[in-house]
Amino acid sequence: MGTLVRGKYQTEKAKSWFVMAANLGSIEAMYELGLIANKENFSLLAQDWWYQAATHKHLPSINKLAELTYRKGFRELSLQWSSFGRNTQAEIPGKLTPAKPSQNDDPTPDSATNNASNRRKPILRLIRAPKDAEDVAAEWKRYMGFIDATSTPVGPDCGLDVISTEAVAQVKMEGVPTSRPILQALHGVAQAEDKRGLFFSLNGYTKEAQVWGDSVGMPLFQFDLQGEPRPVNQFARRLLEV
Repeated sequence: MGTLVRGKYQTEKAKSWFVMAANLGSIEAMYELGLIANKENFSLLAQDWWYQAATHKHLPSINKLAELTYRKGFRELSLQWSSFGRNTQAEIPGKLTPAKPSQNDDPTPDSATNNASNRRKPILRLIRAPKDAEDVAAEWKRYMGFIDATSTPVGPDCGLDVISTEAVAQVKMEGVPTSRPILQALHGVAQAEDKRGLFFSLNGYTKEAQVWGDSVGMPLFQFDLQGEPRPVNQFARRLLEV
């Protein structure tokens, strides 16, 4: 048991160092973070890291993106990544969105990329109670591509306020910044369900929470009293820009 705990601790420590290096521009760190996320079954997070490295013409990351898109059933997109690997002067291919492809569809790059210009942002409205914030967060999750996102009913919810096929979210409407232990609790539940965890906080996050959220690739949003989320880290920013 000690070996397992130590191994998990070492992995989390490695991720923290890799994130710091990636934020300083290390392409190899981006690649390694993609490998870690992929091993932990967070394929969209792995894609984000490899895509970031691929923009710098990093061939190993480009090859991993070709493998990932093929495994997910996006064969045409996979071929585009393979071609890009042979000719990095070509236009960089698109990304997979959080929404899963239909079993009856033959996914194409057009259906794999979710152009924000074709989507309508949720209508802003006054947030009067925590339930209002949860409902609006569900709308924003659907806007980001988690098309089946819905808020949970009032009552025991294991800390999950918005659920969907590929991600769970917690929404905090409190008078203090969200702390690291709260993020860690959500991350644990998300991992148990093999999903990605997103967090929405009215009053932002402590410095320790932001650092920890970055280390595990958790998208952090701060919302205002109209419900509009502002990305606090790069992972949240990428979801809004999809």
